[in-house]
Amino acid sequence: MKKSQGFTLIELMIVVSIMLLGLGFAITRYSFFHEAQRVKQASNALASDLSLAHNSAVSGKKPVSCLATEMLVGYKVTFSTSSYSVVPQCSSSGDITGTATTVTLPSGITFALPVPSSFVYYPMTQGTSLTSDVTLGLTDGITSLTVTIDKATGEVNK
Repeated sequence: MKKSQGFTLIELMIVVSIMLLGLGFAITRYSFFHEAQRVKQASNALASDLSLAHNSAVSGKKPVSCLATEMLVGYKVTFSTSSYSVVPQCSSSGDITGTATTVTLPSGITFALPVPSSFVYYPMTQGTSLTSDVTLGLTDGITSLTVTIDKATGEVNK
């Protein structure tokens, strides 16, 4: 009897089938991971933008678009279902005189309801115009993350 070397066709087909099943599972898991990372990135950007507005207000930083005679009223943050904007208010009447920074959330990611229409970070540690702490939720329908704003201090927590 002669001893055979190598693998049979059936053995090779079984190994290839198992490898393809593993690859299909890995691709599916990567898709979920990728979507979760998109929500996390949007959440981090929101928290960063809110913290910048808070810190600018606390420091009393007036944008260059404010006239020297105008007083900084605060930084107004406005929300819609798929975007938010931050704009400085620089006169006693509260007129918007600064340049708005508007951020549109990535496609498929929205704010979970309820979302406040707007609030103001007041300058020099005067807090916010919020009447209670606010939790902003970001979701893509599967993954959800939250960002919380403290009404008294305006601090942002993820």
